[in-house]
Amino acid sequence: MSPAARGGVAEATLAYFPIGEARRVAEADRIGESMLSDDPVGNSGGAVEGLHRLVVSPLVFLYEVHPTARLVRVTAVRYFRV
Repeated sequence: MSPAARGGVAEATLAYFPIGEARRVAEADRIGESMLSDDPVGNSGGAVEGLHRLVVSPLVFLYEVHPTARLVRVTAVRYFRV
């Protein structure tokens, strides 16, 4: 994730969520980013038409993997209440 995108996620998190939930979201974001860096295909919950899904409660990451370019493109990060 680019520094600008990471800053935007952090800013939106703090503006939208109460402090306790903001910490959960920030931790899920950190864990998700690490999992995508380590093994995006192995950590995927499956792919539909090339779009992978990774769930790190309370977030869901939707992303594409381009193995020849060694690139992961996150297309969406969604919040869900458990």
